[in-house]
Amino acid sequence: MSDGKLLKFQIVLDSKDGAPFPSFPSSEIGSGDPSKITLALIRQKASVSKKLRFTADDKNYIADTTTLEYYLSLTGESLDGDASKGNETDKKKDGAEKPASSTRIPVARVKLITSATMNKPKPHVEQSKLQEELKNMLGKFDGKDAAAVEDLKKLSDTVAKLTADSMNFATAAGTEQFPEPMDLTEQQWERVLMNNRALHGYYAAPGKVTLRKARKQAFEIVSLSTDEETNQGSADWLDPVPPVPPFFVHDDAKVFVTETLDAFQSSMARQGFSSLAIEANLSAKGFGVSGSASAAYEEESSNATKNTNQKSVQKLEIAYKFPRAVIELDDFCLRLTPQCIADAKATSNAKDVDDFYRDYGNAFVTNFAVGGELYSSRILTQAEQSSVTTTKEKMKAAAALSVSSPWASGGASVAKTNSKEETASEQELHQDLQLAWEARGGNTLLCTNPSQWASTVKDYRLWRLMDQQQIVTMGSLIKRIDSGISDHLESPATDDESEERILNILRKILEASPPTSDASKIQRFYGSDKFKVEEYNKLLDSDETPLVKGVPWSKLDIEQKCNVGLLALRKKIISIH
Repeated sequence: MSDGKLLKFQIVLDSKDGAPFPSFPSSEIGSGDPSKITLALIRQKASVSKKLRFTADDKNYIADTTTLEYYLSLTGESLDGDASKGNETDKKKDGAEKPASSTRIPVARVKLITSATMNKPKPHVEQSKLQEELKNMLGKFDGKDAAAVEDLKKLSDTVAKLTADSMNFATAAGTEQFPEPMDLTEQQWERVLMNNRALHGYYAAPGKVTLRKARKQAFEIVSLSTDEETNQGSADWLDPVPPVPPFFVHDDAKVFVTETLDAFQSSMARQGFSSLAIEANLSAKGFGVSGSASAAYEEESSNATKNTNQKSVQKLEIAYKFPRAVIELDDFCLRLTPQCIADAKATSNAKDVDDFYRDYGNAFVTNFAVGGELYSSRILTQAEQSSVTTTKEKMKAAAALSVSSPWASGGASVAKTNSKEETASEQELHQDLQLAWEARGGNTLLCTNPSQWASTVKDYRLWRLMDQQQIVTMGSLIKRIDSGISDHLESPATDDESEERILNILRKILEASPPTSDASKIQRFYGSDKFKVEEYNKLLDSDETPLVKGVPWSKLDIEQKCNVGLLALRKKIISIH
């Protein structure tokens, strides 16, 4: 670059977790100057997750403020414009070198690494390999091929790699390493949600006993960040980094036995709903709670206790659960998809609204775990219905045996109790319990071998929904997320775009309890520097009292709060469709 002209080159990202990233020419960022292109600009351009860090040696992190020029000096590479340098393949068959191609573009390769990769344990060594190396070394003790120091060192390194994971225990630990929930990138979390259609609703047809996932996605995740400003230049990005859903690590493996009273509850059990949610819903007619996600848990708990005492138990559903994380959703982290908004606004009569809910569901699960589970069921005999507790304990014992014992495979396990421990009335219930396992999540091809299947749940690509609960009706959740769309679905006619309609919707937003996401945004806007009293007073009619600066939010009446919301709407702090 001595002639003052910047060399054009291609920037390529290489991630250790195998995630693909688009490459792009250097001219698209930092004026194409390696001394001005920082790793932060590369991260922004390629939408690289912050869970991935830049590295030059596959071991240590490098700050995002590092320039590409300095980074390349650390890796030993350079961009001197000599496209033919080091290229030994551009030779003629007779050995003479070909002339350098003037069209070849140099490549700047930037490496990415994750914390999971940094902490990855050394590969395990099978005992058979250790025995082989020991045999080879002992064979060298005879004559001139006596074992040398380097032979002993090699054997020592092999022994050091031996871990309990290479032993043959009941539950195989597996050899492939997968990131823990906390180490997953935004794109990996998005894959988990998309694999399971977690942002789709459920449709429970009134009077039917079936429950199905809605075919269209109703919601998408939004960032919980309070920063209202958009990223500058984001329109130039190839793709924005998707937000991570609110989650916490939950990996308690347990056996649950759920009592079901009808076919609808059995359908819920087969689709991975929690015992609490199953016991709280006796039919499709009352599926879901009309309210917030937090209120749903309280009502489910109340209904579960009430419903369990109403009928005799017909069936027991057992599940051996291996959760990895729990995701909690509400109106603060969800928004309607553009397609959902368009379809809702296109409704013009009651039939259109019914079709809308058939496509997007009439209920939505706001709390669920991801992981894997083995499940089975048992229809109770008349004798067993009078001794449900005893049968449940036997089923739990059978489930535990199937995973803890390396010999209990083949998809079924047997649990026996000592007759001496049974009363006379219980002895007639004594029998072998056969559990034919079915798998949800993990490598389902191994469901006939539970001890082998269990280790496959570590793979986030095989996580499935389980312990689904806190079910809210789709209409009530839409009302908390987008009151404008909710207002249209309640009155599916041509919308009145007058200020009066907008103020009525704002009133519903501000009077909702608990406060909605939009209500919180309006209150934050009022307390920020973006709110100007002068702009507020310009919105008022001549008969309305102007607002005085410094009045606390709690002292404003509902009409004044609606006017603040109207100003927030005009400044695009909130949106009403």
